[in-house]
Amino acid sequence: MLTEFRPVLGVSCLVLHEDHVLLAKRGREPAKGLWSLPGGKVEHAERLHDAAFREVLEETGIRVCGQRFMEFVEIIHPDYHFVIAVFATRMMDRAPPSAGDDAEEAGWFALDALEALDQTRAITPGTYARVLRLAQTL
Repeated sequence: MLTEFRPVLGVSCLVLHEDHVLLAKRGREPAKGLWSLPGGKVEHAERLHDAAFREVLEETGIRVCGQRFMEFVEIIHPDYHFVIAVFATRMMDRAPPSAGDDAEEAGWFALDALEALDQTRAITPGTYARVLRLAQTL
């Protein structure tokens, strides 16, 4: 018997400061232990941009503003289907992050260090290419 799955709506936010990107290490499945853009599920009656703001704050302790919608990304797996609204913003200063909620760690990474994370599979699939592509548009 097939189980019916409905897509789950989520958000993520690319936060840049000069040549650094803010990442959170996932503390829960899926992708537990991998670095990714801060993000998570949208709550009932929550606007997408508000969810992006909340998730960055919960996972990194950093308040962002002026985030703009960039694209939708779908993650389709036999056990789940996520539709993620990706937002992006640039920060004027690089505040020190503090991991919280379901993030094990949070940190600023130089853009040129992401390739090593991608090659060792320490970052969620597609994040490296997405960050480089979207960073050029901000």
